[in-house]
Amino acid sequence: MQKSILLFLCAVLGVLLAGCYENDSSGPDMVDPWLRERTPLSFRVESQVGEAIITDDWRHDETGTIRFQLVTGGIADMTKVKLEEITLQYNAKASVQAGSTIDLSSGSCDIVVTAETGETRTYTVSYDPFVEPFEGVYDMDYDVNNHDESQYENGNAFALWFFGGSNDGCYCQSLMWKHWNWNGGYKPMVEDDNVLTITLTGVDSQTGDTYGTCYNDAGPDGKYADFKWNSNGGHDLKKFYRCIPEGESTWRKDGKTGLITFTAADGTAHTATFYSEPTTLTYEQSGKSFSCQIMNQGLEFPVAGTPMPGWSDYSDFDKYVQNPQKFIVKMKKRQQ
Repeated sequence: MQKSILLFLCAVLGVLLAGCYENDSSGPDMVDPWLRERTPLSFRVESQVGEAIITDDWRHDETGTIRFQLVTGGIADMTKVKLEEITLQYNAKASVQAGSTIDLSSGSCDIVVTAETGETRTYTVSYDPFVEPFEGVYDMDYDVNNHDESQYENGNAFALWFFGGSNDGCYCQSLMWKHWNWNGGYKPMVEDDNVLTITLTGVDSQTGDTYGTCYNDAGPDGKYADFKWNSNGGHDLKKFYRCIPEGESTWRKDGKTGLITFTAADGTAHTATFYSEPTTLTYEQSGKSFSCQIMNQGLEFPVAGTPMPGWSDYSDFDKYVQNPQKFIVKMKKRQQ
């Protein structure tokens, strides 16, 4: 009896196993997952900063996102942003190719990636504007209510400052401190109504340097200072104080040091430290301490004259002409 039951159970088990085998073998063939691959390996457009972040969600297999940082100032037409690179895998195809353009004028666009199996995934392509703290529009920072030559003892009445002088015969003051030495009508104070427009146009992917254009507008008076020193036989001091070129120039910010170099059309270049927040510049020399208050933003350019030999004669000529050391521009960034 036990033997008969055992044989019966074996027969039932055999039928069940056969049924499972038949069900599996009659199901659809498994598809190689690589043939279903629709995730781009890379994606890059012109003026893009860094790598794009490409994401998809297995729970919503037909959609994905591509997002990156973009220097919008480097794009001439946001309706035609050039696609520089898109890398796919395993015979997948995309609705766009390297060399074509995409429309980001609304902030985003869609592209479709098709796997070898014919399955598709729609990616929403979008960007975040790359932020460079130096970019923006700047007015000169000075006391507008006391902007007159008679206020020369009030250094805050003017935007352009300097530190100069040899040995202990030095000081830090506005360039208008000894205003009578400058050429009438084109003294440093005429630049206090100037407006600087700093535009970011690109980022060096190798060094991290940012770069762009600077437009130094002469302001309502239409004048740029000529930096002509009329005393002591006359001297052209643009080599010291024309650090920000007139009109249009280019700038480049070192990705490591943060130093900013302005380059004029003729190739003349001057490098500055940019202060994005209020700070006090302090200079020590011959046991004396001098300071300049940056109330908002500012640029500090190192300049180098030819120091007078021996002890200073405490003259204006020594400070302004013979041995200037720093040129400072006080600015105020407009709120966007």
